[in-house]
Amino acid sequence: MEYIKEININEAILHILDNNSDEPILNEYTLELDEDVYRFLLRHIDKSLKDEELRYAIFNEERNIVKEVSQEYLNGQENIINTSKEIARQMFTLMKSNGNIPSCDLVIVSISTEYGPLLGIFKMDYIKNFTHSVDFVDEKVGIKILPEFTGLPSGSQKIQKCAFVKPIRSGQQHNLMVIDKQSKARENEKSDYGSSYFINKYL
Repeated sequence: MEYIKEININEAILHILDNNSDEPILNEYTLELDEDVYRFLLRHIDKSLKDEELRYAIFNEERNIVKEVSQEYLNGQENIINTSKEIARQMFTLMKSNGNIPSCDLVIVSISTEYGPLLGIFKMDYIKNFTHSVDFVDEKVGIKILPEFTGLPSGSQKIQKCAFVKPIRSGQQHNLMVIDKQSKARENEKSDYGSSYFINKYL
C-alpha cells in the first residue's frame, strides 16, 4: 500500500453540475491557488488519501472517457481545462439520466507525489448551511435565519466520492484509488444508479 506523504498541488479547476440546469457550467480558467484555496484543497486531498474507505482499483478494459482524457492529461498531451471539462460533462450526463444523483461542484486537481503524478476528481455535494438576512420593516430591523444549499464540504468533513487517477503503465497492480461512500438513503434505492454509479457507470 502506498502511503503518500508528499503532496503538491500543481493546478486545479472547478465546474458546477446542477441537476436543475440543462447544461453544466464549465469553467474556462483554473482556480487561483491562494493560501486559503490551496489549504482547503490540500486538506481534502490529504484526508481522502488517508480515508479508511479508500480502495485500490483498475480501469476496466472497455472504452471509458474519464480514463482516456485523464491519461491524455497525465501523459502531457492535453491541458487541465479541456480534460476537466470532458470529465465534468461525463458526470453531468450521468446525473441528467438519473435524478437521484445530487448536484455538486466537481473539482479536478493535478497533484505531484513521491510516487508520481495523480489527477484527483472530487465530487463535492452541496451541504446545507445557514445564513442570516436583515430586513427593515417600518424602520425596524428584522433578522432571519435562512438555509443555503450551495455550501461545499469544509476541510474537516469527508468527501463522499472521489478518485485519484494514476498514469497507466504496464505491469502496475492498480491505476485508481477510489472513495465511493453511500448514504443510507441511497443504499436502500433499487435503482441501478442508487448505490454505485460512481464506480460502475462513471469510472
